[in-house]
Amino acid sequence: MSLNNNTAGMQQKAAGTLKDEEFLYYSRQLLLPDWSETQQLLLKQKKLLVIGLGGLGCPAATYLSGAGVGELWLCDGDKVELSNLPRQPLYRPADVGQNKAEAAKAALQAYNPYIRLTAFAQYADEALLHLLLPKVDFVLDCSDSQATKLLLNLLCRQYQKAWAGASVVAYQGYSWLMPPTTTGGAQNTDHNIQHSIAPPTENKGADRAENQQIAPVMGCLLCLGQDLPLTPGGCASQGVFAPLVATLAMQLSSGALHYLRGAQQKGWFLLYQHQQQNFVPLTITADENCAVCQGGALPALPAYSSAAQSKTPQSSLPPQAFIAVCQHTAQITRSF
Repeated sequence: MSLNNNTAGMQQKAAGTLKDEEFLYYSRQLLLPDWSETQQLLLKQKKLLVIGLGGLGCPAATYLSGAGVGELWLCDGDKVELSNLPRQPLYRPADVGQNKAEAAKAALQAYNPYIRLTAFAQYADEALLHLLLPKVDFVLDCSDSQATKLLLNLLCRQYQKAWAGASVVAYQGYSWLMPPTTTGGAQNTDHNIQHSIAPPTENKGADRAENQQIAPVMGCLLCLGQDLPLTPGGCASQGVFAPLVATLAMQLSSGALHYLRGAQQKGWFLLYQHQQQNFVPLTITADENCAVCQGGALPALPAYSSAAQSKTPQSSLPPQAFIAVCQHTAQITRSF
């Protein structure tokens, strides 16, 4: 399928009006005091890429389509299994054996006929991401692949794309939103976002700007290293509580909608403890040696199979070439 890179048109001010049926469809949303027909029309121009149509991707895509995101690109190479159904509400028993992206597209198109959907029935490898990322406005990582998360961490920085993701297991999960940055190194980019609970840090850049207070620098996933590992293992071995997955999916879709509407968004990284109903803000400290945050020239990464990666045990590490490039490995739990 050919994809037209019409980013200029997407950025133009919304014109025209909603159809009567669309007004009725989005009527409860349009009643919100900070929502308007103009914002709804602007949202209709946006393209969002959802990677992974499982426990996170299904509810997130449902609410994004219901809100009126104009074009959703759905990417997943996996097939629907019977064990998926309790936490992946887009699918029915008759869908077992079908590709998830294709089945999700059919369900979402029936759910909202006023948006456009494209299914990519494959795993999100590097070649596909290089094709898709320049053409979208936001990326949701709902994948179950450690390698995919780390690759998105790199490529979304390279293409200056905002992205959000999550990782869950048992009764605990992590979620994050990382706005786009400017290139040129971690210490002089828009990624220098003050975290809500981050303590003051030593100002190492005082010689660059006198009398200018420098906010703590938020790092990326690779900055986690071994200091703040995510929960090892996955639901295949430890299980997962379905409402927990849905809770984080709602958080991701809400963050995406706020960003696409133009609301000011800070980056965040949260731990959610479901049994305590508690969100704990965490701080990712930027690693001065992180190749991704520094924005330097990175060697080309060799192609690898996301499908193979998604089926390997969580204890396995990303491709060695990727570790050599990034130097630090974030331990990301499998999502499903």
